[in-house]
Amino acid sequence: MNNNIENFVEIIENKSKKHTIEEMICVCKRIKNPKRDYLFINKYQGNDVPQNPSKVFEMYDEFVDNIAVTDEKIAIIGFAETATAIGNYVAAKLPNCIYEMQTTREDLLNEEPIIEFFEEHSHAKQQLLYGRKEFFKNIDRVMFVEDEITTGHTILNAVNQLKSINPNLKYSVASILNWQDEESEKKYKELGIDTYCLIKGKIKDVNAKVDMTPIEESKNEKIADKDITCTNIKCELCNSKENRIRTHLQKDVDEYSKYIFDIISEKSKLAKDIKNIENKNVLVVGTEEFMYEPMLFASYLEKNTKNNIKYCATTRKPIEVSNESNYILNTRNKLSSAYDEQRTTYFYNLEKSDYVFIIADNIVKEQFCKDIANIFYNKGYDLDKVEIVSLHF
Repeated sequence: MNNNIENFVEIIENKSKKHTIEEMICVCKRIKNPKRDYLFINKYQGNDVPQNPSKVFEMYDEFVDNIAVTDEKIAIIGFAETATAIGNYVAAKLPNCIYEMQTTREDLLNEEPIIEFFEEHSHAKQQLLYGRKEFFKNIDRVMFVEDEITTGHTILNAVNQLKSINPNLKYSVASILNWQDEESEKKYKELGIDTYCLIKGKIKDVNAKVDMTPIEESKNEKIADKDITCTNIKCELCNSKENRIRTHLQKDVDEYSKYIFDIISEKSKLAKDIKNIENKNVLVVGTEEFMYEPMLFASYLEKNTKNNIKYCATTRKPIEVSNESNYILNTRNKLSSAYDEQRTTYFYNLEKSDYVFIIADNIVKEQFCKDIANIFYNKGYDLDKVEIVSLHF
């Protein structure tokens, strides 16, 4: 089976002291993507594969340790969908970061974005950045945070537009994986764009194919016999607009984790009960671009209860699944988006858990609630122990 990372990438440097590249990164097959047949899944990133939040933050800390700290005033821009939580975390850890934003593919409150650009190779190409242009006149440098860059062309698309707002800005890119070739590296150096990464390598063949036997996604054979509890919580720091434009950064991650837990447990009986339960499997699920606060909620539970806590997120990414032993994604559940009933999203590797929290940053759509109920009902869950939490403004 041709999904060994070394068949796709020549590894130049792995700065992680915790994990080998083979342990950390797995190759999977995209579904009907004409640009590239494969993508890389990082099992410690806290997205597609359920993972203990402590292991996610352990990798994030290694990543942050490889980013140079300067006296410049920095604005961090995390890329949707996959790198939003990474950008949030880097912004919290870098002392000289004063603004943190994230790109989005959502139309927010009918506002005009500052810039709009395109990520040509992605399943969802449009990227929008909201905020106020004066933010970029009060800083020295923009740092783009990504999970992976290949050529870096998408970031150059953003840089070209930001230059019209402030031509004196400096730029850098921090990505967990950097696959830039010599030509792309030269272009970045000519433009004075610094790069930081955890793993450096080069793509061997952009046209390479993944050799695997796909299986069908999981089907819901039965309709749930009851509705799932949906808890709506008003929260000024957790709403779909403010999560994408953060001007008051929460630098103390543990304190912010407790805050997230406190506002959820005030309204959620299930969250209150978890602190008095031991030796149970608890799954916390973020929704698409909204990953950081759910991950912090999971982290708080892991540190303050005696349960096994896992975290993952729903995603727009359509990826093939297989039951072959050396392929990391083994199940796929399709469901309507929490935010747009016309959009399809996915769960991967949904594990059997005793308690489940699905956390969104807006009041979720009715079809999403129905799909969640059916997915977990068909997997044999007690729906009284599955809850959707909507944090909204």
